[in-house]
Amino acid sequence: MLVKFFARGVGKGSGPVQYITRLDSPNTGKLREPAPEIIRGNPELTQQLIDGLDFKYKYNSGVLSFATEDAPTEKQQQAIIDSFEEHAFAGINQDAYNILWVRHTHTGNDRVELHFVTPKVELNTGKSLNIAPPGWHGYFKSWQTYWNIKEDWARPDDLTRQRIYSPGYQALIDAERQRAGLVAAPDPKKQLTEYITQRIETGLVTNREQIITSFTELGLEIPRQGENYITVLNPEDNQRYRLKGGIYEASWGLIRQPEKENRSREQTLFGDGRTRTPGIETTTESTKERDLNQLQTRIRELAEARASYHISRYGGQQPNLQKILGQTMDMDIPNSRESLSGYLRRELGNDRILINTDYPELVPTRPDQSRNQTTTRDFEPVREPNPGDKNQRNQQRDIYHPTRIPTTDPRLDVPGSTLPETRVDHERTRESTETILSHLSQGIQRTNIESVQQIRTGYEAVREAEQAATATSQRLEQTSYELETANQQLNQLHRPIHRDLERIRRTLEHQRIEELERFKTEINLVEYAQSQGYQYITKQSSRNSAVLAHDNGDKIVIATDTNGHGIYFSIRDEADNGTIIDFLQNRSNLNLGGVRKELRTWINQPQSQPSRFISVDKPQSISRDRLEIIKAASLLRVTKSHPYLEKRGIEPAILTCDRFYKTVAIDPRGNAIFPHYDPDGLTGFTVKNDNFTGFSKGGTKALWRSNQQEGDRRLVITESAIDALSYHQLKSNENTNTRYIATGGTISTAQLELIKTAMVEMARLGGEIVIATDNDEVGNKLAKTLIQEAPSAQKVERHVPELGKDWNELLQQEQQRELTQQRSIGWEL
Repeated sequence: MLVKFFARGVGKGSGPVQYITRLDSPNTGKLREPAPEIIRGNPELTQQLIDGLDFKYKYNSGVLSFATEDAPTEKQQQAIIDSFEEHAFAGINQDAYNILWVRHTHTGNDRVELHFVTPKVELNTGKSLNIAPPGWHGYFKSWQTYWNIKEDWARPDDLTRQRIYSPGYQALIDAERQRAGLVAAPDPKKQLTEYITQRIETGLVTNREQIITSFTELGLEIPRQGENYITVLNPEDNQRYRLKGGIYEASWGLIRQPEKENRSREQTLFGDGRTRTPGIETTTESTKERDLNQLQTRIRELAEARASYHISRYGGQQPNLQKILGQTMDMDIPNSRESLSGYLRRELGNDRILINTDYPELVPTRPDQSRNQTTTRDFEPVREPNPGDKNQRNQQRDIYHPTRIPTTDPRLDVPGSTLPETRVDHERTRESTETILSHLSQGIQRTNIESVQQIRTGYEAVREAEQAATATSQRLEQTSYELETANQQLNQLHRPIHRDLERIRRTLEHQRIEELERFKTEINLVEYAQSQGYQYITKQSSRNSAVLAHDNGDKIVIATDTNGHGIYFSIRDEADNGTIIDFLQNRSNLNLGGVRKELRTWINQPQSQPSRFISVDKPQSISRDRLEIIKAASLLRVTKSHPYLEKRGIEPAILTCDRFYKTVAIDPRGNAIFPHYDPDGLTGFTVKNDNFTGFSKGGTKALWRSNQQEGDRRLVITESAIDALSYHQLKSNENTNTRYIATGGTISTAQLELIKTAMVEMARLGGEIVIATDNDEVGNKLAKTLIQEAPSAQKVERHVPELGKDWNELLQQEQQRELTQQRSIGWEL
């Protein structure tokens, strides 16, 4: 048996607790067979205690490891656990510390390992408690040797167990690979040792010098030699191998030296430097007892020293040395109660008297009971298992449950009184209890086995599912990678195709846009409207606008925008306007594709026209402002009379005569409208009404003009259209062949050019020019300018009203005078 503390202690409690309790190996992932068994303690409680500590080093962990041939029984395992706790926690009450014990038997051949984890804390005080401080080997070495001698277990320091070859850490690697089902890699050290072993068996090697010679014969070098090792160098790869073990020690030889033979007896019993007297001794019962007695003394010294420290730091009680040394050990321990048979065996030896087994035997109390209280145990002959049986743990064992009888029973004071009868009842009760407990134990064992099997089955299922999920994930990743690769390849192939398609799409889109642009610019909307049943009105049209009417009552005005698009608007519906595309869609249910199909026949191809078709050119392009003026003019109505003009003395007959018909209009608000024209058509209009004079928004002043006739030989120029109407009404008899133009007030350069053009035209006809501007400073100045601009050979006259500032004032005064005369004549009558 070997005691070992692990160099751990930092971190969470889940690490050490799960390491010794988990069902699978943390290194290989394989199930531990058989599964770990919790024999003492609570894993969750131990883990919580460790996690609750604020120390840096929070726990101790270690193992009691047994050789395969040790095969400790359940009773021996419980006894050595009790002994270890009492020795490690000497002087500390059992309720002041926590420890978890887990049994491992999965390492092969049912070899037992008792693993333990204990928090580094004394529970009553909360102070740090370290049961394995530096130098712990010396404290536990005597205890380890004592139990190995006492129970005839294998001793780590026994020379007979020494290996001829020490593989070192390579053995751990090979063992782990073997548990994982892998093939261990060849070990050069092992191969060299096997070579030397063969030579030893054939008698060619008998000491270490001959071993060195054997290696040098193979071409190997020996760069170093130690007391217990040889270093071998392979010159080919410059690899070094340190060989350790029994045959590589400096004193090894087939013929042992006397001092070597005595080495086993000179081994330190206590592990602390204290040696025994050298000598050759045989292993006898007396030698074993003497060794045990010496070890007991040393254990007592160590335990009492640790207990003294623990009591001073935490408080507690003296250690139970009987428990440390095993409850069956017969020795004189102060303040303890031992059995009578033990006392007689210790005092009388082989001459002791055997006690009748029919009577109960007084035994010391259990450690968790008071030392001053004793109980009786009625022993039934127990079938002890063979300690060397390796399969003992898998055998069915009897469960012993003693029934305690107080020593204060008065029947014990009278030998043979009523004890036999009481014993019969006691035996019956004990047997019944043992039967029940045996059945319960068997049921619990079966339940545990079934639970473990279910856990293992579930664990295997989970592992298989994880493996399947991992394989599926890998396949999905591979498939995803392949798809990504294929997608990249497709992208590389499709990229030029996409470029070509995009280029074609852009070309087609450009062609579609270009085709629509051709429809708007190349097709004469006036002619196309006539093909749709509209009639061209010549008198209302001009060079920059065309007026067309339909038999259904619709009337449209067509013009040309500055970008060359033929545009239209409906006089009846303000929302009906736009280009030829809108014209066609607003009068049919065609979509854009149908419109394209319809208008393609009008591009550069002669079309059959209706009988009333009038071929006209496209209207000249006009600005948006002039187009708005045309739209506004479409809402005007020709008037034959107007209240405002009647107030100004203009007779209705003037508005209806051929000279002035349709030269004056009325707007939706009732204002009198006097339109202005230039050679391209309507440019705006003057708005007149009571106390109001204005001009159309966005319009441009040009010239208001009367209707022209072929026989016209006089041109009268006035400032306002009302002055022209008044002049004509005053001189109707003299102006039968007279045409009129009005400037609408002061003139601009453009208006002056229009007036000059009109004067040149009249001069061409051989007529005369009359300048009839207002009789004021502005009118006289304007007249002077016009006279200067008139053709040099042209006859120009300046007419001014006899009364008033302008001709309308003169007209009103004349009408007032005539009215006065009529009234006076009537009075005379």
